[in-house]
Amino acid sequence: PYTPSSIGYVLTLMSCPGDDYEPGVDTQFDPGHAFSDAAAVLKYGICHQTIEGGDITAEYNSTMYAIVHPQAVHCEGPNGESYDRVRVLTDLGYHVLIHGEPVAMGQIQSTDVRNNVYNDAGLRDLMKIYAYKFVNHPVVVMVDSRTLLVHDIDWNLGDFISQTDKTVMYTTHYPTNETATGRNRAAKTSFFMLKPSLNTMEDILNVYRTTSFDIDAHWNSVGWGSSGVGGFPGHLGADGILHYYYHTLNPDKMIKTDRCVICNDNDDPMKLDANGDAVCRDPYTCQDCRTYPVDDIRVAEMVTVCGEPWKCYYDENWDTMTTTLCEEFHRKWFSLRVRYEESHWHAAPPTDRTGTYKPDVFLGYCDDSGATGYNRMIEDKFAPDSCDPNTISTEAVSTVTSSSGETQDQKLILTTGETTATPTACVSGQVIVDGSGGNQAFIGNIVSFVIDVNGDYQNEVDTSSLDWTSSGFSFGELIVSGLNPEKGSTNTLTATIVIDYDGDETTTTDRNTLSSSNNIVGSLVELDFRSNQSHGRRLCQRAGDYPRPKTQEFLHKRGSFWFSFLVLRTNVEERSWLLLTKCKKCKVSIRPINGRDSGCGFGLTMGQKTLILVENSPGEHGNGLQAALPWVQRYVNQYGRQNT
Repeated sequence: PYTPSSIGYVLTLMSCPGDDYEPGVDTQFDPGHAFSDAAAVLKYGICHQTIEGGDITAEYNSTMYAIVHPQAVHCEGPNGESYDRVRVLTDLGYHVLIHGEPVAMGQIQSTDVRNNVYNDAGLRDLMKIYAYKFVNHPVVVMVDSRTLLVHDIDWNLGDFISQTDKTVMYTTHYPTNETATGRNRAAKTSFFMLKPSLNTMEDILNVYRTTSFDIDAHWNSVGWGSSGVGGFPGHLGADGILHYYYHTLNPDKMIKTDRCVICNDNDDPMKLDANGDAVCRDPYTCQDCRTYPVDDIRVAEMVTVCGEPWKCYYDENWDTMTTTLCEEFHRKWFSLRVRYEESHWHAAPPTDRTGTYKPDVFLGYCDDSGATGYNRMIEDKFAPDSCDPNTISTEAVSTVTSSSGETQDQKLILTTGETTATPTACVSGQVIVDGSGGNQAFIGNIVSFVIDVNGDYQNEVDTSSLDWTSSGFSFGELIVSGLNPEKGSTNTLTATIVIDYDGDETTTTDRNTLSSSNNIVGSLVELDFRSNQSHGRRLCQRAGDYPRPKTQEFLHKRGSFWFSFLVLRTNVEERSWLLLTKCKKCKVSIRPINGRDSGCGFGLTMGQKTLILVENSPGEHGNGLQAALPWVQRYVNQYGRQNT
């Protein structure tokens, strides 16, 4: 229900750190390794200044929301293991909504927007505009991980609510190009106050879909609707379209806030012009926000100048004014963390605040600068290697014979699978009595137990780790290395177990050797593209370019699923394809690009993602990349760049 004293605060999460959604401009400022810490401090800092949670009497309550993209639900944590960000947020008291992009690529009429949006903020940045949906609040505030509520904003909220003809209240960044105007700057969505309305939300999105945007060097005469709103990072995202919508189309509906009071980022108001003279960055005011006492600041914006507190950022080259206020901002953030832990942790060990790096600023939470120097609330242990559920099993039976002629058939069952995204394999299995005599007691002692990978790596298994029963023994998920990505599906793992009947190693006639082998997939991709008419000449080199870490990451992880390939070969002339693949959580299809006349190129579709590989060397049929571009462009136009 509508609550006149409740203010909604909305955090938007568009992607996971390190995933394949990488627009040209970062508008999420993801805390990555410290996600839980940052989300907790953000919420506590807001609640602390309201009726619910603080030691002050405030007029307005707060409700915390998070809007999460479907591809940002499950992310990889610092320990290498996937975790559910929605679960983290709900545990912290956020109300979470999962939404995709509000605007599809095919709905955008401006060619320049379609061609350039992913070089800028990306379409997912428009998810911030969903904040207009929360009509059960008189005011909703967009926030992100940079937002630091220093003091309550009751007066600002009351003033905004009382002006019924005003629908937004925000400040802007400094202009980013030489001619400073009111247009060539971005709205600050780190603290953007709005009066929610479904009609307004749809109107803003429709303006985005239908308004022209011209890419040109002279931003005063072009930009959104030829208004000059453009020429800054984020101009094709929420920051740009919101500023255009209000500054140009609806200027009578906006209130511009004092940047030194709301969203103070402690930035220098001066810059050097082309002649080397110091000039004001803002054409309307030259106020120096660095001189403001912290008691006069309502909301601070971290990261921009002062850096991330969860990376213990401190610049020894800051001038005196910058140093003073940045230290205050960091001290405020860490003091909120202290109070959060003291008020919300129950029956848990206290955080060790003994860090020696700038302890007067970081309050003992930092051992050094950088992400690794920050001490998180809950330190993750590195996850153990996890075995692939798609395993291969083989069996081998052999007979052990005693010196007196007693025999027993024994069976080795060997199960292997690759570990996720590593050049290692996991091995498990058992040795049991085989055949009708399966109820017999197992006889014999183990002389040796060796696992061999590709013939050049041997691992002697510690027999004390075996799980024995009367009918034999089993071995758990042993992790061995040695897989060669060059070998694809021809990697061979062999387990060899030597069993002696009486345990006397001086006699060997009563020994039994059990050996079984499995072929397992190399962890990295091997794409080998050949053509009959070229007499087997390799047209496309390996896509993996092993062992580049970035390429390895790109090939292994696409969106929320993992995949691995064996060997891919093709006959271009006959358009015949051989694809041996193992793919978890996705469907794989493959198609040639325009047949033989395209040279060497193909599109590999995995779920809703497509990896396009083409040859870029001139040959009998011309340049493969050049021939493939029309096909690639049609695919991008149809499905959107984010899916390609």
